[in-house]
Amino acid sequence: MALTRWRRTIRDAGELLSDLRPGQADAVAVALTALTPRPEAEPTSGMMSSVSSSEAFGGAVLSTPPDAVELAVTLLHEYRHMELNAVLDSRDLYDTESDGPDEEFYYAPWRDDPRPLPGLLHGVFAFFAVVDFWRELTHRARDQRLRRRAQFQYGYWRTQVRHAYDALCSTPHLTTAGRELLAEMEVGTARWTDLAAVPEEVTALATEAVVAHRTRWRLHHLSPDPHTVSALVEAWRSGADHAPRTTAPVLLPDSAVPSLNHHTAQLCRWATAPGEGTVDDPADLARLRGETDEACRLAFAQVTQRPQRHDPWVRLGLTLRREVLTSPANTADVAAAQALTHRPEVVRATFARITAETGTQPDPVALATWLGTPDELPDLPSMHPL
Repeated sequence: MALTRWRRTIRDAGELLSDLRPGQADAVAVALTALTPRPEAEPTSGMMSSVSSSEAFGGAVLSTPPDAVELAVTLLHEYRHMELNAVLDSRDLYDTESDGPDEEFYYAPWRDDPRPLPGLLHGVFAFFAVVDFWRELTHRARDQRLRRRAQFQYGYWRTQVRHAYDALCSTPHLTTAGRELLAEMEVGTARWTDLAAVPEEVTALATEAVVAHRTRWRLHHLSPDPHTVSALVEAWRSGADHAPRTTAPVLLPDSAVPSLNHHTAQLCRWATAPGEGTVDDPADLARLRGETDEACRLAFAQVTQRPQRHDPWVRLGLTLRREVLTSPANTADVAAAQALTHRPEVVRATFARITAETGTQPDPVALATWLGTPDELPDLPSMHPL
């Protein structure tokens, strides 16, 4: 029965690719000659996992696809990895003579862990095709749910991939051939500007997913300098009006990081069918329903009860951010929201140190307000340089 389902899903995915991207569909059909199911990787969030290797051209290992749409975009994604591997067999796109490319690490939004330059290049190249796939589906999908799903994915990946591309362009380790490749890819981004047809609420959810992923990633992998935290705690305890300037955090990869995509999948389901499906956390549910006061109360309680966990801090930041966006906000609200989404690792570390030294928890929103800088930061947290 499983084999029958795989065959049917592969057939449907092939038909969808042929309809949306006929030229690439033909290339995928020729290049991908072996698909190996990963039996232990049943999807838990409606998203697939997949892997291919330069040592096994033509093959890919895939988790069970939830549907033909997800399989189609995954096959396209893996084909692009194979395509870049073929290029790398004949051309050096980055400096291979020094350790630089393997010692610089980047935020790669398709991964839970920091990635070196070769991994970032591979991901950007593959996900350019993913953005184009979802963009095309936003225009061609006849079913409303599928169209809204495509709109969410297009909005999310367009933002994330463009940011990763900009980070890639900034590295000094690309060769002339590498820079020429990126220049050619830049031309394709001109197609990514047609967001006018995407409903405002879908765009808002896709943007929230970007903020949530970046905030979780920072909490797992970035650590503020201990001297910076000490200075902040001393200033807070002395009653200083403003927090002193801080140094950049240190990258300390969390080897035990769980999947960071659960919340993205949850927001995609909500965008696809608002109000339907299960939302695991009551604070998340209240926020998605627009009940920001209740969402803030619940998230605040979670932070004070379980401050060592990541998700409560993320929920508090998302709730305050939504409050700022949906109603007139004062400077304090803006400062708190930006501190919790742009520098959550600093807020949490300072909160923990104050609690340890005084035996009393500070008000997390008041602390975030004090740490925030409302006039200097863009809406989305910047992840480069780390």
